Amino acid sequence: MPVSVQSEYLGDAMVTADLVDAGGNVVANATAMRKVSVGSNQIMLRFSGEDLFASRRNGPYRLTNLITLDQRGA
Repeated sequence: MPVSVQSEYLGDAMVTADLVDAGGNVVANATAMRKVSVGSNQIMLRFSGEDLFASRRNGPYRLTNLITLDQRGA
């Protein structure tokens, strides 16, 4: 699932998010690291198909708890 991130810096970033069902139950989560540039960036979050299957919850799913973290150590 592509996520658009606006960045004000050049460097490493981490994005993490949860996928939830209609009842708000977490079905899966994903984390991605990427070098970002100033402006708009696309980061691909990949959710595990095994987690989706194991949850035994039907979609549609909603992306929640999206967190972006500056990983430059600055």
